[in-house]
Amino acid sequence: MVQYSENNNQNQFDDHDRHQEFVFKNAMDHFYDGVFITDKEGKIIYVNEAYTKMAGLKYEDVVGQYVEELESKGIFKNSVSPEVRRQKKVVSSIGKSKNGVDMLITGKPILDKNNELIFVVVNQRDISDLELMRHALEITESKMAVVEKDRRKKEEEIEYYKRHFFHNTGIIGDSDEIRNVIQMINKIASLDTTITITGESGVGKEVIANEIFQKSPRSSKQFIKVNCAAIPLNLLESELFGYEKGAFTGADKTKKGFFQLANEGVIFLDEIGEIPLELQPKLLRAIQQKEVIPVGGTQVQKLDIRIIAATNRDLSQQIKEGKFREDLFYRLNVFPIDIPPLRERRKDIYALGEYFLKQYNEKYGKSVILSSDTYSLLMNYDWPGNVRELENIIERITIIFEDQTVINSDRIEKIMFPNTIINNTNSEKGLKDIVAEIERKLLIEAIKETGTTRKAAEKLKIDQSTVVKKAKKYGIIIDEIRHRSR
Repeated sequence: MVQYSENNNQNQFDDHDRHQEFVFKNAMDHFYDGVFITDKEGKIIYVNEAYTKMAGLKYEDVVGQYVEELESKGIFKNSVSPEVRRQKKVVSSIGKSKNGVDMLITGKPILDKNNELIFVVVNQRDISDLELMRHALEITESKMAVVEKDRRKKEEEIEYYKRHFFHNTGIIGDSDEIRNVIQMINKIASLDTTITITGESGVGKEVIANEIFQKSPRSSKQFIKVNCAAIPLNLLESELFGYEKGAFTGADKTKKGFFQLANEGVIFLDEIGEIPLELQPKLLRAIQQKEVIPVGGTQVQKLDIRIIAATNRDLSQQIKEGKFREDLFYRLNVFPIDIPPLRERRKDIYALGEYFLKQYNEKYGKSVILSSDTYSLLMNYDWPGNVRELENIIERITIIFEDQTVINSDRIEKIMFPNTIINNTNSEKGLKDIVAEIERKLLIEAIKETGTTRKAAEKLKIDQSTVVKKAKKYGIIIDEIRHRSR
């Protein structure tokens, strides 16, 4: 059994006090803020390690000293301790340490139960980091304001596109020509009449046909699209009108044609000018009488159907050449809609370009951007392949270039003109003149090589009428070229 004497108890208290002092000092020395404590007379009885670092002083330089004496020597500045002692309340001020660091100084009185002052605890906090944070916050807020401004601008642009380019339809553009087409669609879509859409290859005839269907009373029914030029001639009749079992070798069952499949809905006959002359009387009956007889059959099948036709050919010229029936032409041409080529509605190029760019950026996970000079190049090109060619160019650009690339015109010239070397950096010619010169050269070479405007059109993948118009535009004398090429 351990015996404790009075001396043992005193040692126990001393050890306890030393332990508390050890814990207190270590805890205070781990504070981020500087701390010093004075008695009620202003004598400094403790400073922690953070305070000595901030003040640039040693422990022994301040402990045991009076605050007022240190102030008179210029060691302390903006001290709050004397004011705390006078007012017996919390006092704060902004000051600087000896090494110039900005400080937030806060003094707090410690009072006994009789409201008498015992100690003053002063806390000093380095606020230079706070100033940096505040500055960084201001910069961030400024950047966020710019981002927000850009976001609002983008939303405004989207709303502008919706109002001016999309017209609440699938048709994109803001030119007078495309607006006129939309007006015609709105007039005729609800009426169950036959429509013929004309225009060069690639102008978007199918888009127009689809728009008419979507706005028609038959929009909930089937929309059958038939490319007459894509079906072999020996199969065209059976594909259009169906066939009975045993009609020909291999016809082991009855099959419906496109007309029967489109019953109660709409049939879109694209490239109607490719229908052979011998099949046209049957097509005329289907359009005029709304009835068909399948191949190998004898029974007439009545149809409730609306017909939309489209062609890039001049049907009037085909009538003169004996390739298209006049009565069929007039039956098809009840309400004609002509889609101007892209070169005649250049105002739509920007809207279409941005639409396709957004579409293919999303498809390929990129954010490629076209510069204004690139759009200048696109605006000044004549687009023989029309909207389809523009779409192909935009998709190719999106695939080739890296994400977040800004595409300038010189970077896409080789894409648009792969067989032409443009070396015009020292020339005073503008971009429009350069494009016109290239186009003129290609026309001359095609006519010289093929000998006819028809074959030249096939080589360049444009209509014959386009070749003739461009030759006239550029002062190309076709007969002279033919003569020189012999």
